[in-house]
Amino acid sequence: MQRIRARIERVSNADTRFKSISNRAPDVNRLASLGDLTLFFVDDDSQLFMVDLGIIGGVWKVVLSEPVEDIESIAAGSGDKLLVLWSTSSAYIIEVDTSFVRTGKPLRVLKLGSEAFAARPGLKIIHVEWHPRCEGHIGLFTSDSSFWLFNVAKSVEEEEQRILVGPTNRVIVSFAFGPASASNWEVLTVYFTSLDASIFALCPVAPHGLSLPISVAASLVSAAEKRFEETIPQYRTAEDSSRMLEDAEFGNESSFLGGDFPQKAEPRRILDFQKLKTDPTAFAADPRAEDSSATWWTKQARIRLGWVRESLIAREGDPTRAIVRKPRSFSPQMVPLLQGPMYLRNEALSTDRIQRDCHEITVLDNSPTVIFRSMAGNRIDVLLAHEEIEPVWKLSSNGVEDSGDEEEENLKAGEEVAPGLISFEQVKLPGWSAEETVNRRSLNSIGKVFALRGKRAEPAVFVRCAAGLLCLRMPWLNMLESNDPEQVANVPVSLLSAQIATGHSAPIGGAGVFTVPEGTIGVILTSEGLLQISSMAKSMRDWGIESAPTPIARRKRDEKDGPSGSAFETHLGSVVASLPSPVRLDTGAFSKMSLMEAFKVLLNRKTNMQGTYFGSFAQLHELITERSTLCRDLTREQRKRTEELEDIIAVTQDKSSSVKRKLDRCNLQYENLAARVRMVMQIINDGSAKLSKAEERQLADYKLRNAELENRRTRVQGLAQAARQLQEEVLAQRTTESSTRSNPLILRTADRKKIHQALEDHSTAVQRALETNDELCKRLRRLALESS
Repeated sequence: MQRIRARIERVSNADTRFKSISNRAPDVNRLASLGDLTLFFVDDDSQLFMVDLGIIGGVWKVVLSEPVEDIESIAAGSGDKLLVLWSTSSAYIIEVDTSFVRTGKPLRVLKLGSEAFAARPGLKIIHVEWHPRCEGHIGLFTSDSSFWLFNVAKSVEEEEQRILVGPTNRVIVSFAFGPASASNWEVLTVYFTSLDASIFALCPVAPHGLSLPISVAASLVSAAEKRFEETIPQYRTAEDSSRMLEDAEFGNESSFLGGDFPQKAEPRRILDFQKLKTDPTAFAADPRAEDSSATWWTKQARIRLGWVRESLIAREGDPTRAIVRKPRSFSPQMVPLLQGPMYLRNEALSTDRIQRDCHEITVLDNSPTVIFRSMAGNRIDVLLAHEEIEPVWKLSSNGVEDSGDEEEENLKAGEEVAPGLISFEQVKLPGWSAEETVNRRSLNSIGKVFALRGKRAEPAVFVRCAAGLLCLRMPWLNMLESNDPEQVANVPVSLLSAQIATGHSAPIGGAGVFTVPEGTIGVILTSEGLLQISSMAKSMRDWGIESAPTPIARRKRDEKDGPSGSAFETHLGSVVASLPSPVRLDTGAFSKMSLMEAFKVLLNRKTNMQGTYFGSFAQLHELITERSTLCRDLTREQRKRTEELEDIIAVTQDKSSSVKRKLDRCNLQYENLAARVRMVMQIINDGSAKLSKAEERQLADYKLRNAELENRRTRVQGLAQAARQLQEEVLAQRTTESSTRSNPLILRTADRKKIHQALEDHSTAVQRALETNDELCKRLRRLALESS
């Protein structure tokens, strides 16, 4: 019921909120950090300044090689050499050299996407963010619903990748890259949020040259192979599966494209209640039926397996790392599909449209993934990703741009496959007073979350509010990996405390959280030029930065203990203390199984909107569970039979090799005896009428050898008979197993025929040799009689 009401609410508000975002101001953040103690900030005149916190008076105006105008925000890369200055109209890359700044030398300025954006006049930049794991890669989202990925180390003019995100009926306002330390597909995921607070995901988004631990790459390949094995046998015969696997291994991209789009939901989740009108008996049919859903999921499994095998390669010279390269056999049509909107469990509905507006999304580097959604109305939603995301591609035929029908099908598919989220906590922030004037730029800055990078002693984030920087401590964060809802529920809720406060007349011009050797610090830059710094230990230092022309001076103020150094700081602390504690929502659905059972209970519950669909869903769930169990049992039995046949083939090959070796030894002995017989016959033909004693002994030895030959002939005949029996057994085994659908012995029929023919030829040769031997023996007997 909650899901239906949420969907009705989004549709009713669509006409006023999904029009345009060209006039929306970006999130203002004029402060960034490079290195441990070096800060950069931009004033209202788009002038760039550098501050060295380790030097008294260490403030310099940065000289640029070319002027930049109307700068709204600044962001620093993962290294210590690159900055990006951007607004809605343009973005600039700055190559930083602190020695140049101190000596007044100009820094190099490069305009981002000058050629890529040239053919798109009027294009607006919505959000910019550096990739947290691949240095030199930066992502942009623009007003034409496109996600751009640039590799500034190679080119700042042309993009490395461009993905048309869509859908067109949603206003995307921000994005964030997935956790950098994730060991699954989250590391290649980009999360988006729309103005109506919907969450979307795009996977895979892999910068070319991205370095991953070899264990992470191996886990992605293993997951793709497992998914392929689970999907293909449900809809295909064994012969088709072998062919598909071969296509995936060799990157046959022509077989990946085209085809039908899914008309049914994936069995593990049905997000559209209207689809429950389908007759449940249809799911009890042959699982190998060629329905559209089977075809769609089959192609997705093939594309995924082909992508991981072509994109992930071992790094030369470093066996512990793997890199991502561009898939060579994938055409431009193969772009990831936007998954969403994600279903949010426990989401609190609001009839106030402003309360539903979202302007920022932040992803915490944690497992499982934690997402912060900054909402209008001074609220932050803490969301947990309890389901693993999987890569999904568009199945389009027109390249980057989709037709109307294909776009509609992609919208449906993206909603069906999107994983779910849990709305875990809601945090209320101190807002603006009634007499204050709030502009759009200041409103977008409220609720911005700054996540701590790297290892931290205490799990916490900094949150930017109307007139200060708050610290949100989350003691439950380290217990999420236990997957124990009761344990997480018993941990105290998050604690919100005041960290840095500014005056009512000094709105924030920038904020950030940085890691220094002494620990983690929070920094605020006010519009009056006041730079305030606070550490996690709540010791604060203030510097004032004058806005006069160069030389810019900085005056150090006295250190103050705690956040109560002024009357307003005390007021903000009391405001935070009077706020309600973060609301802990339901924690009973951290696993897929418990979530599925919760859906089943919910849909069987008697409500005012009771219809004919709820009972059919329960029956459908039982049929799907039964069919899945049956498919697993059949697959297990088929694998067991295949292993038994492989064992029989191995034993047969060993026996054939042993018989062949024995026959080769017999042939060698026969040739040696035949040579000696020829030698004796030559002596007899020479007319030796009288035999010497030595010759008599040789004749006696020959008779003895003849007897041994007779014995060996008998053994050879026995081996030939055994070979015939083994051949008959192999033929009988082949006849018995030829009735099964997948008979691996059929592949070896030609080899067995060759072995059978070789055995027959060898038996004929042995028989001829024995006949020749008998004839020679008779002649020797006659000679012996004549000699006596």
